[in-house]
This record gives sequence, C-alpha cells and structure tokens, in this order.
Amino acid sequence: MEGGSTSNSRRKSYTAKFKLEVVEVAKEKGNREAGRLFIVGESSVREWRKAETVLNILHKKKRAMRTNKLQLKVMFNT
Repeated sequence: MEGGSTSNSRRKSYTAKFKLEVVEVAKEKGNREAGRLFIVGESSVREWRKAETVLNILHKKKRAMRTNKLQLKVMFNT
C-alpha cells in the first residue's frame, strides 16, 4: 500500500525538552536544517517554535501540549 500508514507505523512523540533543543538549533541554523539534524519534519519545527512559550512552562518530560484555552489564559494571565 503506497502513501498510507501501515498497521506497524505509529506516530512519534517527543518530550518538551527535546522540542526546546530543536527550537534552539532552529533559531541558529533555521527550521529546515534543525529538522534534518534531529530527523523531524520542518513543519513540526515551525509549530514548536510558535509554541516555545508553552513548551517552557510544561514539565520537560511531558510529550503533548494538550491544554485548553482557559488553561492558557490562566498561565499567561490574559
């Protein structure tokens, strides 16, 4: 089967610490280069750069950024 996911494939998940490391490299070398170095998609790097503030708040071993708008408002006092 071409182009689809197989039953053996799983979504990758990354810790907040890993994402922040990628973000730091992306700031210096760019999103594409950071993606190549860490073997992640350029679009993931872009999303992580946008979410850097939230990633800094999360526990470093946390793998998802599942927060609702109310939680974000409380975090940022908006």
